Amino acid sequence: MFESEYYTTWEKYQEEHLNISDNACKTEKIQNYEEEMFKFIMMLFL
Repeated sequence: MFESEYYTTWEKYQEEHLNISDNACKTEKIQNYEEEMFKFIMMLFL
């Protein structure tokens, strides 16, 4: 694989930014917000 200042893999990014793994547990809450936004937008179209 080539080396680049801008390109990185997700695994390397996680190693450099350890606070991301703490936020992984919040994905369920974010998923709920996404679903509610989708419902709201669909309600606007109908």
